[in-house]
Amino acid sequence: MYRQAVTVGTQQLGADHQMALIARGSLAVMRHKRPGADRSAALEELTAVVRDMERVLGAAHPNTVSTRRLLDQWTAA
Repeated sequence: MYRQAVTVGTQQLGADHQMALIARGSLAVMRHKRPGADRSAALEELTAVVRDMERVLGAAHPNTVSTRRLLDQWTAA
């Protein structure tokens, strides 16, 4: 259900819209935390979100910084 909301939101707002990027990141987190999760797929997804946030919002933007910090925590674990 959330995936569908992210898809529709991305279509309506555009893939580079800040809210679409945040929603994609949230979806990656949900996928990472669910039982039996494919954590490598979630990691790839969050990596792509960080890359897009850096391109669109800039590396110093608070959303980019917090998402990159989460990605760093995942890769350090």
